[in-house]
Parts: sequence; C-alpha cells; structure tokens
Amino acid sequence: MLVILLQLVITLASYGTVGDYMQCPAVQSTTRTPECLHFSSKTQGNNHISQGFGKRIPKPTGTGNECSHNLSHWLWHETEHFRTWAMNSTFVTGVRDGTLHPTSFGIFMLQDAIFCLEMSKSFQVAANQLSDGSLKSLLEHEVKSYKRCGDELLTQWHIRNAPAIVVGAECQEYIDNHVNATRDEHPIYGIVAAIPCLRLWPWIGQQINLQNHQYGVYTDWVNYNFDPTYDGYKKLEVMTNEFYAKGLIDKDKALHYYAKSIEGEAAFFDSVKP
Repeated sequence: MLVILLQLVITLASYGTVGDYMQCPAVQSTTRTPECLHFSSKTQGNNHISQGFGKRIPKPTGTGNECSHNLSHWLWHETEHFRTWAMNSTFVTGVRDGTLHPTSFGIFMLQDAIFCLEMSKSFQVAANQLSDGSLKSLLEHEVKSYKRCGDELLTQWHIRNAPAIVVGAECQEYIDNHVNATRDEHPIYGIVAAIPCLRLWPWIGQQINLQNHQYGVYTDWVNYNFDPTYDGYKKLEVMTNEFYAKGLIDKDKALHYYAKSIEGEAAFFDSVKP
C-alpha cells in the first residue's frame, strides 16, 4: 500500500497541471488562471508556539495610526509570528525537503478538499447578504473558485463521497473561523479572513527560494503552489482597505479574524505527521 501511495504522489508531482488542484482558490492576478492553492504547509514547531489553537490572538499594538492608510499591511505585520510557525511546519518542511511521507501528503490533500467545499458555502452565506456591487461579485467569485478546487481535488484522489472524509480539529477550527466571520459580521469580514491563505503561500515560496532546497517528488507541486510571484491576494487587500477607509471595518475585529485564519493555516500545516 505504501508503494502504491508513493507512486501516486510521484505521478501527481509529475503532472504539469498539478498545481491547478492545489492552489488556493480566490481572486487571481491577471497572469494566472483560476487555481486551487490551499492550506497545506506552513507551520513552525510547536516548541516555540503554544499548542492552544485559537487562543493566541495578538492584541493590537501601537497608536492605531499605523493602519490608517493600509489596514491589510498592518494585519500582515501583526501576525508575523504565525508566519514563522507556518514556515517551520511539518508539511512545509516536509515538501520543501522532499521527505514528507506520502500518506501524510494524501491525508492533508483530502482534508484540503473538504476545506475548499466548506469555504465555498461560507462565501455563499456572505454573498447572499448583498444585492449587488463589487463586494458581492468578489464573494461570488470565491464561491465558484473554492467549489471548483474542492471538486477537482476529490476527483483527482478518486473520492466520490465527500461527507465520508472527516477533517482533523485543526482544519475544522480553521473552517469555523471563516464561517463565524461570514455568519456573524458584515460580508467584508469574509474577505478579510480569506487573505492569509493567498498571501502566505507566495511568501513561503519566497523564503524557500532563498534556501535553495531540493524538493524531490514534490518539486512541481512546490514550484507551482508556492509560486513567489503570485499576487492574487492584492485584490482582496484593495477591497479590504477601501472598506476600512469608509469606516465599515473595525481594525481590532479584522485582526481577530485575520489572525485566527493565519493561525489556522499554521496549525493545519503542523497537524500532519512527518
């Protein structure tokens, strides 16, 4: 069975379009086609970060003027420690070094498929609250992108019955954070909570490229999914900053959902076994 799984991973890594199934769905830049990138690899050892997922939400610092013109930049800055955790997670280091066990890779991808499908539903809840406008259009785009991502992952892994897949606690808490944002808050918070996925992956790619690692069977997957040139997240950040300038976003509340999401990325990445 291990040999079969390893052959499957090698086959997946060799496909020229494998990244299409792993890229985090969301707004794409003008140079990229719809993707399904997704939460899989970025955490750091828990020996540095508390294992109490969901309990380390950073408190706002400074005078508040630091985010007067660029809320998205401030949110990114305030959650730096979660990026470090993600960068050193078992999933990220495993695919970076080409040493991640194929079973762990598969388990992560199956959970990722469910994550995508649940995120699509969550975005739909937010979109349904609006009658029209650019925000509704963006949310509806996310609905379709995440749904496509989840469906493609399940097809690629020959899974017909999605409800049969049980996600781990880390993945579920990550999902729940976005559900809470779209259910309880203004729809814009659904966008805020989605930014970490899109911005963290290319950032990881930048860090990995500086280290000149050999990725083994995961080379194609890493090069595509951790593409350091990807900038699709910028569209979400622009809208976030526009709504903040209009007084429609509370920065502390935004930090809460943003931090929970990037912590969710890190915890999910670190939930797999080496």
